[in-house]
Amino acid sequence: MYNTAYLSWLLDSTPAAVRAWVGDAPFTASMRQELEGTIQHRTDPSHAASYAQACPVPGARADEYLLRACRVQADATVLAGIHFYGLDIARPFVGVFAQSRHLTPHEALTATQWLCEDFATFQPQAVQWWSASDRADLRALPGAVGDQRLVVGPIEAINRLPLAAPTATLRLLADPDGASYPAYAEMYARALAANPAWQGKLQQTTAEEYTACAHAGGLYVVEVDGDYAGVIAALPGVVRGIPGWVMMEEMLDARFRGRGLARSMQRLLLARLDTQRHGLVLGTINDANLPSLRTARGAGREEAGGWVFLPAGERATR
Repeated sequence: MYNTAYLSWLLDSTPAAVRAWVGDAPFTASMRQELEGTIQHRTDPSHAASYAQACPVPGARADEYLLRACRVQADATVLAGIHFYGLDIARPFVGVFAQSRHLTPHEALTATQWLCEDFATFQPQAVQWWSASDRADLRALPGAVGDQRLVVGPIEAINRLPLAAPTATLRLLADPDGASYPAYAEMYARALAANPAWQGKLQQTTAEEYTACAHAGGLYVVEVDGDYAGVIAALPGVVRGIPGWVMMEEMLDARFRGRGLARSMQRLLLARLDTQRHGLVLGTINDANLPSLRTARGAGREEAGGWVFLPAGERATR
């Protein structure tokens, strides 16, 4: 199943600026590792069996949960597999992990229908594609829905950018053991209760992830004028082949939002992260979360692209 064309596409569908920040050789090695690791994991029969047990769909065999190569044009294949949004079997979609070449928007629309037919056992509602920021934006297609945007930046360069002074006394206090998790979980629950539209779109950081951020030196409690105001956390990791400090949580309590503090909060965190270990900061933000996207861009990060859902439609002729 491994094909050098898939690796070439993964590399080429990442903006040149991001590739330059990582370095050509390290980025190629990282992306190759992610490609090979994903193929190995998602074509493992034991993984398929576990997935089928976690998301049982009547009539679906375990092997149908495997990642597989699907031909979508005479000269193009994709690596695709079934997924369930939030592990909810009522919300199935086909996820395209890699392509043998770039597809035009029209080809992506046609391929969407074919892939939905290929995975018809699961009755997928859409296909998830990667849309690079320097290519045609698939969000412009009929019925398209943006999912997560990947926002990346070089930490040291960001720290040199000018930044207006915050309107309040803002402090970050290191939490090396994750003891603040109960307060964070309570704050998260309040935020979700006050904004039910975010149900299923925001994902709470687990206690294990929170602790991992703490042990990596990337977890800080936020204080505003001496009061507990929220948390900000990052963890070394890799997203789509890009290594760096991955933003895991950026949350302010409701009474502190709308005061222009988020950008300063991010910059204070970046000044404390170990750039010798990882020189980039990156993370995914829901396409509909415009305030967070504006904050990330305003803090010096750039969009590398994002994942887009194209809906299943009428049957297409091959």
